[in-house]
Amino acid sequence: MLRKLCKHKVVEIIEANPCKGDINMLVSIPPKLSVSQFMGYINGKSLLMIFDRNANLKYKYVNR
Repeated sequence: MLRKLCKHKVVEIIEANPCKGDINMLVSIPPKLSVSQFMGYINGKSLLMIFDRNANLKYKYVNR
């Protein structure tokens, strides 16, 4: 999922280490894209992709 999102923004994943609850990534971001823009894009799109795959989670966590 993250590879697909990075490929769409022309970002190269150099190293990725999954940890409990998060993922540590070393990426190469093009100069036209700021780090905060990229992180916002990754966080937003990955959340939408997870909710699309698991529709029942949307009702459990969003409607609080």
